[in-house]
Amino acid sequence: MKSLKKWVGLSRKEQLAFKVSAALEKEIESYYFGLYANRWLPDTRRDWGTPSRILMQLMRWRESLQ
Repeated sequence: MKSLKKWVGLSRKEQLAFKVSAALEKEIESYYFGLYANRWLPDTRRDWGTPSRILMQLMRWRESLQ
């Protein structure tokens, strides 16, 4: 992702001050959920829906462990 590569190249001070737009937040969320799905979910389990739905399912699962 160009946006994340650019952010990584910033100084720490610039990284902390960096404003994330709603569009960029969705792009980042989609990237990381796609990465997670490709690396950890078998093909038979991949049809979970949108990234926000996946996030809610992961949060519920995590809460059930506590």
